[in-house]
Amino acid sequence: MKRNLLIFVVALPLLFVAVLLLAGKHSPALDAPLPNPNGYDLLLTAAGMLPGDTNMLYNFETTGKAELAAQLATNQHALTLACSALTNECRVPVDYSVAAAYSSAHSQDFIVLRRLALAMTAKGRLAELQNDPPTAAKDYLDVMCFGTEAGRGGFITDATIGIAIEGMGQSHLEALVGRLDSAFCHTAVSTLESLDSNREAWDDVLDREDLRTRRWVPSLRQRITLWYYMRNDLAKIRNKAKGKFLGQQVKTRSLEIQLAARAYELDAGQPPHTIKDLVPRYLKAIPYDPVAGKDMAYPLP
Repeated sequence: MKRNLLIFVVALPLLFVAVLLLAGKHSPALDAPLPNPNGYDLLLTAAGMLPGDTNMLYNFETTGKAELAAQLATNQHALTLACSALTNECRVPVDYSVAAAYSSAHSQDFIVLRRLALAMTAKGRLAELQNDPPTAAKDYLDVMCFGTEAGRGGFITDATIGIAIEGMGQSHLEALVGRLDSAFCHTAVSTLESLDSNREAWDDVLDREDLRTRRWVPSLRQRITLWYYMRNDLAKIRNKAKGKFLGQQVKTRSLEIQLAARAYELDAGQPPHTIKDLVPRYLKAIPYDPVAGKDMAYPLP
């Protein structure tokens, strides 16, 4: 027993050193050339086309139909470019040096991308006010797609911005489910299933964070020091971000179920009894809850 304990005590520091040495071990795809054209750059261009005074965007929920239409008319070119950008492969251009200049400049991207997301969501709101639920739902689906692409290839901060944008579109679309017909629900479910299956894995985000740490702090001794003094804060940041990432996955998959159940009820004249009634005609497969660690169910909790 004592011998095993001694082996464990000796091996533990070696294991920790091995982990530090492997930190940042990554797929060659992390350093792959950026897509050309890069949808992310086009999104930034679209965001930059919005006027500087965008107070309306932050109050679009309470803005009247005529005023909202007039405001969005001035942003039409930006909104058209944004939707076009999403047809291209997107990836955040990252700088692993963590230079202050890069971090400061990149933080401005977050601000303009959020403004663009608000404009796209306001477009959906206008369609609702014009009594056009399918168009509004399509706009909200675009916002959700924007969210999954806005953080692709970036660090935790980029992923967090993407999660917030996706959640913006998801919450508005969720409120609209009861006004959609069966055909559109089928289309929306298919779109969300594709969006979800192509979502970037959380481990890929962490790989880039580890690679940045490795390149920023090349000395093993410095990395050990950094880990020792910041391990609790780093763990909290990562765990909180992962919780948001997985939580948004659950919300999006719940929305898939709501849309599928809506289509089923419109077709069958009654709601489904269990989630199995929705597979495979309305859902390709039963969505999985990565937080609870089990398949999702209907009715939703």
